[in-house]
Order: sequence, then C-alpha cells, then structure tokens
Amino acid sequence: MKDQTARHVIVGGRQAAEGGLFVLGAPLPRAAEARLGAKGAALAALAAQSAPAPAGVIIDAADCDELSGPHAAEAARMLEAAIFAAAPELVGAPLAVRLSPRTPVANLAPALLGVCGVDAEAQSALARSSSRYGAAPDDLAASLLMMMEAWRGPRALRRRMAAGAEPDCALIVQRFAPKPHVFVEMALFDRETGAPAPSARRATNGSALGPMTPLGAEDDASVAAAISLAEQAQAAVGAPLELDLAADDDGGAWIVTARPFVGAAQAMVAAAVALVEDGQVSRDDALLAIPADRLTDLLHARVVDVAERALIARGLAASPGAASGRLAFDSDQAAAFAKGGEPVILARIETTPEDVHGMSAAAGVLTARGGLTSHAAVVARGLGLPAIVGASELRFEGEADGSARLRMADGSTFAAGDWITLDAAQGVAFAGRANIQQGEPTGAFKTLMSWADDRRRMRVRANADTPQEVETAARMGVDGVGLCRTEHMFFAPERVLAMRRMIMADEEQERRLMLDQLLPMQRADFEQMFEITLRTAGREAPTTIRLLDPPLHEFLPRDDRGVAALAQAIGAPKEKVARRVRDLREENPMLGKRGCRVGVEFPEIYEMQARAIFEAAITVGRRLRAEDGAQSDAGDAFGPRIEIMIPLVSAARELDLLKSRIDAVAEDIRTEFGERPRYCVGVMVETPRAALRADALAPLCGFFSFGTNDLTQMTYGLSRDDAGRLMRTYVERGVFEADPFSSLDQEGVGHLIEIGVQRGREVNPKLVIGICGEHGGDPATIAFCERAGFDYVSCSPFRTPIARLAAAQAAIRAETSAAAENEA
Repeated sequence: MKDQTARHVIVGGRQAAEGGLFVLGAPLPRAAEARLGAKGAALAALAAQSAPAPAGVIIDAADCDELSGPHAAEAARMLEAAIFAAAPELVGAPLAVRLSPRTPVANLAPALLGVCGVDAEAQSALARSSSRYGAAPDDLAASLLMMMEAWRGPRALRRRMAAGAEPDCALIVQRFAPKPHVFVEMALFDRETGAPAPSARRATNGSALGPMTPLGAEDDASVAAAISLAEQAQAAVGAPLELDLAADDDGGAWIVTARPFVGAAQAMVAAAVALVEDGQVSRDDALLAIPADRLTDLLHARVVDVAERALIARGLAASPGAASGRLAFDSDQAAAFAKGGEPVILARIETTPEDVHGMSAAAGVLTARGGLTSHAAVVARGLGLPAIVGASELRFEGEADGSARLRMADGSTFAAGDWITLDAAQGVAFAGRANIQQGEPTGAFKTLMSWADDRRRMRVRANADTPQEVETAARMGVDGVGLCRTEHMFFAPERVLAMRRMIMADEEQERRLMLDQLLPMQRADFEQMFEITLRTAGREAPTTIRLLDPPLHEFLPRDDRGVAALAQAIGAPKEKVARRVRDLREENPMLGKRGCRVGVEFPEIYEMQARAIFEAAITVGRRLRAEDGAQSDAGDAFGPRIEIMIPLVSAARELDLLKSRIDAVAEDIRTEFGERPRYCVGVMVETPRAALRADALAPLCGFFSFGTNDLTQMTYGLSRDDAGRLMRTYVERGVFEADPFSSLDQEGVGHLIEIGVQRGREVNPKLVIGICGEHGGDPATIAFCERAGFDYVSCSPFRTPIARLAAAQAAIRAETSAAAENEA
C-alpha cells in the first residue's frame, strides 16, 4: 500500500485520483457510484443535503482492493488510522461497517455491529432487530478485513455472478447509536408492482422485526415524518430507495442506511418512471437507477413455485428464462414431440450445428458440456430459449447420442418423455412441471426504453441468423443486424445434402454445380432479412453478414449410420465418404481450417455467398423503390446497406485475396443488373494478430467487428467450450474476477481491442468499430465500448433491450466523468 498521506487525500468531496476516503457531509463527488458503491453514493447524497444521517466515512473501492493479499493487515491498520484522522468524531464511538457494492446484490453479507465498544446488551438487541446486522470484532481494522473477506467469499461470489454484478465494492464506516428505541426498515414502493405503497417492518426495544405492513394516515406522527424523510431522500439521491431508520428514547431520528430499491424487475422500472413523472428525479437518474441486467427478468419467463421443486441438476445459466417440457435426447425426437403439440426440453451431451432444428422445436435446452459461448449457449440466446449448459454431473446412459435414460446429479433417472423444468436464469433444473410466469414488457418499460434511445450514443444491433430472428430483433427496437452467421442457413434438412455434396466434390467445377443449387436458397433468406430490417429499423439500417466460418467437417455426419446414409444419398461408396470425413477432421478445429481459411482454399464458396447477397439486395432495393414511387434512375439509394464480414482474418493478404473476389462479383452484378449494390467489406477481428496488425488491415476495409468469443479464447489459450468446467473454481479462488467469456477481460483482451481501435483509426479515421461477440450484451463490456469509442454493439435479439439501457447508462456516466475531469 502506498503512503497514506499521499493516498488518503480529501479535498471537499473529491478524492485522490487513486482512491481515498469520503467523509459524509462533504460535497458529493461526480460519478460517485463507481467509487463509493450504490449504498455509499446514496448516503453521500443524503449527507450532502444535510439529511439526518450518522457521521461516517466511505472507503473508496480502490482502497478496498488492498484489503486482500499478503499486505492486507497492514493496509487495514493504515486505513483505520486514516479514518480516525479524517473523522475524529468516530474515535471511541460505536461503529457499524457495511459493504457498498457498485451493483446492489441482495443478501450478500450482514453489516457488522459492535465495533469500538457497543455493549453486549445493545449489540444483541440490534442483531435481533434485523438480520441485516451481525456482531463484529471490537476492532475496526479487523472488521474491515472481515467484511472484505465476506465480499470475496464463495457465497458472495455466487450471488454476484448470478446478479451480473461488478467486482467493485466500497466500505461504509458509520457511527451507530447503541440503544435505538425504534428500528424501521421502510420501502415506498410495492416490490412486485412498483406502485407507490409505503410499508415498513418495525422493531421496538430490541424486539425482532415484525412483518412488512402498509403505512397510512392512521400511523403516528413519527411514521409520517419518516415517510417524509424517505421521500426527501429519494429526491436527493435521484432513485427509488429503501431505508433503515432509527429513533432513540430522546426523540431523535436518523437514517441508518439507504440502499437502492430492489424488487421485481417490473417494479423497479415502474418506480423509477413514476418518480420522473412526479418530477422528483430526472430521466438520467431513472435510467441509472435500473441495473441493466435486471431487464432479463422482465423479458423472460420465470418459475413461480421454485420452493416446491426438487432440484436435480445445476449448470451455467447460458440463456435466461424458464420452461417445463418433456425430455428429448436427440433433435429428431425433439421435433417429433413438438409436432405433437408437446413442449420439449432437449437434453444433449453437447449440441452441434446439426441440432439447430431440434433446438428450434424445443422449449429449452440442457447440456452436460459447454460454456457460455458454446454452440448451445449462442444458438439458444439467438432463439430466446432458456438454456443451461455445462451441467457436468449429468450422465447419459445407453447410446451417447439419443440415450434411453438420463441420470441427474441427485441420482434420479429420467426417460425420454419425462417432464422436467429449467430455471435457466439461475442455472438449475427441477423434476416435473412447474408454474411458469411469462415475461411481458410494460408501459413503463417502453417509456424507459424510449428515454434510453434518446440518451445513448452507440447504436445497438442484433445478432440474427434467420429471417425469424430478424423479426424478433425488430420487435426489440434494434438499429440493424450486426452479425448474421450464414452457416446456420445450411443446416436445414433440404439444404444440408447439397452442402454435403459440395464438400464431397473432388473438383472445383463439381463444387460450383452444388453451390449453384444453394445460391437461390441463400438469396431467398437474404431477401427476407433485408426486407424486414429496412421496413422495421429504417432504410439506412445496416445488415452485417459474416461469410462461412465453421470448418467443413461440421456439415458432415459424425457416426457410421450417418456416413452410410450420406453415401446412399449421393450414390458414393461408403468408404469414400468415410475417408473424406476423416480427412476433414482436425484435432483442434477452432484453430484449424475455418473462417477465411476456407475461403482462401475454396474461394468459390465465398463467391456464391457474395452473389446471393448482392442479387437479394438488388431485388429488395427495386421493390422498395417501386413502393416509394422513386424513379428508375434512383440508382442504389434505396438498396440495403450491406456489410460483408470476413471471419478469422490474421493477415492483410487474406483480406486482399477475398475482398478482390467479392469486388469482382459486385462488378459482375453491376454489369448484369445495371446497378451496384451498397456494400463494404470488413473484418471480424477475433485473432490477437488481427488486433495487433490493425494498421495493415484498416486501409483495405470499411469496418472492424470484434468477435470477442474467439478473441478471448485465443488470448487466454482457453477453450470456450470447455472453460465452464473450471471457471467456477477460478472465480471463487480469485484467479479471475469474473468469467472472461461472460464479461470482457478489460485488462487483457480489452487492451488488445484498444490497440486494434487505435491503430485501425490512425490509418483509416472513418473506420466503423463494433463488437459482435456475446460480450456485446454485457453492461460492463458496453461501458468499456463507450470509453473505447465504439460505434455500435451487437448481441442476441433478446439482450438488445439490456444493451440499449446499458449504452444509455454508459453515455451518461461518460459525460459525468468528463465534466468531473474538467472541474478538476
């Protein structure tokens, strides 16, 4: 720890750049939440308004980071000395110590009471009054260490991960009266609906807290005064609050602590919007009051009767929502159940592209393997399906693919057709059917989203692979399509055979014949996607199309039965088909012949895709031009804005080879149709070398889209499909602050991205920058993208509302931070 005289500097309400102490009552610093945590920022705002709050000090999150490791005890002693020097009125007084995380997390750890001499009787009375408080050592330094140990403990880590909370946490050290007469926990809004409904739980003379009951006119004057105080507090803080209040025997009353109002997602949104409409807070305040990830609860189904369910499996919460359905062990079985009108839970060891039709038919997905960016997770998020992956204790008994029974973590077994329930928001599965409540956006939600759209700088696009997904994204209010993964178009049963014939071909001419069969199918898909995008998101909304990315073996059968069926279908010897499957198989295919490497070896594949894109664009452009009554000489003004993305580029020569092929196809289209489509070619930056050599790539293209799934995988040398097996251990033991496949590693992967952005824009200032990995829907990553100057983020359709709110929050905080720097 650095010298405390240099580090713990208090100048009015501003702290030293590297951290420090904030004394309650000083002017509130800008961007306080990031430094003081949600509770600390609320208390600081109240104290700055001269609200009756006990004296205290808030330890900046930067200093709290030092309360771990080999020098933690020394850091705690230095902080203790700094606290008493900054606030002498705390010396010898009874103190309370509580956590103040940046993102509110329910039931993390109780505040510690009893620091510095609260007598045992009073301490016991306070502990009985509320479960929010527990006994502490009679030593401030030891209490600081205890609280940070609780913050970093396994229980808190699990709760933080479930809530999507940042790892930052401040500490509040506050004077506490030893013998309050009345203790009150108060909320001003109903926790289920968000309607104004003052209610409280009270304890008198150290009794246990009673139930939460409504407060009304019949209550005594002290309660009316408490309500008034709470309303003043909300106006001062600019957000809905819950308060702990205390009154002593002499009639004194004060706010013990203030915390953000936490209820059902729809309640939090409704309360925030109501405060704006009542003129108590600003729109910016309301936008900042809602943790963006909480919108998931409002948009997705949830299990109502969780307490009555028998837990049978636990895995990673890969795609939120809830569903009950009959078990199916392969995709054909899932499709058959769904055709009969039954909801289906598809259970697999892991899914592959061949399972897309089964996933499309299912109500939910459960896999034994995989991480948050595995095939099952990515596709489920795109489809809006609840999904749990990496449930490693699951055992498939019988055949690996299409097992007769599934053994769960508790030893119970289930057969095909048995009912189970997924609570994917929590990553748990239950036996039997459950009561599922569907998510439904409210009027307040739509109002909040309109405010967010007015406030955000970055555009929000959707990752959408099919016309159906584009329609879903359009309903979510997106600004275009940021990633269309074209390989998913080839796995439909009527298409995969043509694709397999192409792969089995020995000569280029034969491959081109098969590609000619696929061309009209791709063209029809693109026509639908362009139509939907332009009609819903506007005539200037872009569509970013990634050319074929996976290795070719993913399109081929994996077992003897499938090989035999393919051989029969194409009239080839089974031995030839089996040999081709073996030849294409790779030990590490995600680092092998995939992405642009397929295009370099088989450029005819990318040429076919480019032609399908351009022909669809011309057709749609002409149709819209006719509808708008434009003259035929309007050129391509009404055509779709197309961004063709080349995946897995590492070298400028790869980009040059493939871009020249795409440009040649565009020229052929101009000759044939008399029009040139609106398009540009860009790079999916997903290898470390592409980020480092961005200055060589940028002059050749119009945009960079950072594919952070693969960029994280390659930077860490950690398989994104297998990482789930060790990630929980790594986070719990503090190796990683968070799962880097869930929230961007800003220090490592983020640094590579910053290098790529800087070097790319130095040589091409007009370069458009976006992100299309699954991190694009993570609020912390979106804040990083705002700071890095990105133009847009793209994520799965069902996360785009979260991204819209998070982008607005990032823009507001960036403005606040810039204003603070200017003042300094």
